[in-house]
Amino acid sequence: MKGIGSINREALKEAKKRMRAVIDRTVSIGISGTAQVILEYARKTAEYHNVTGNTMASLTCGVYHNGELVSMSQPFEGEAKRQTLVEGEKYEVEEGNVYVAETGTEHYYGNERAADFLLGYQPSRNGWAVVFCTGTEYSTYLEVEKDLNVLTETSDYVRKMGVSIIGGKLRFAKAEEVGELPFPMPDDMEVPF
Repeated sequence: MKGIGSINREALKEAKKRMRAVIDRTVSIGISGTAQVILEYARKTAEYHNVTGNTMASLTCGVYHNGELVSMSQPFEGEAKRQTLVEGEKYEVEEGNVYVAETGTEHYYGNERAADFLLGYQPSRNGWAVVFCTGTEYSTYLEVEKDLNVLTETSDYVRKMGVSIIGGKLRFAKAEEVGELPFPMPDDMEVPF
């Protein structure tokens, strides 16, 4: 027969486990909501024409907890009109207005590439991680060659507004953790509560 102390320890252990699950779910909901605000900002500040819709459709956010992808959001995934273009390919945007692709090596849907990236991404540490990405090579071309905003200004926005949207310490992934980035990222940034 178990003593009262043993029963209390078990009950306390179970209560902590349940409380941790509630806290984790609450944090996940909060992070996901914040991520939606950030994705909307990326949409509103987009400076590109979004000819096929793939770059906008591929704006994606993944939320990770202890190395596991717990949620992925692609709020604009339905905006792709067709697969991406390849360099030199002509596409009639509207009657009489033909766009000639300046970059691209194959046809694909950007939102699928973004999802594949996040499904394969492994955060380097435990805790919570939030990753924003696009799934088109055209995104890098727009940022680097055309100096247009796809996600860079959104990243700047998060750095400036971090105090009001989240608290604590933000840690930015290093390039070697995620591959080549079209812009430099700091190692971390303190965000006071």
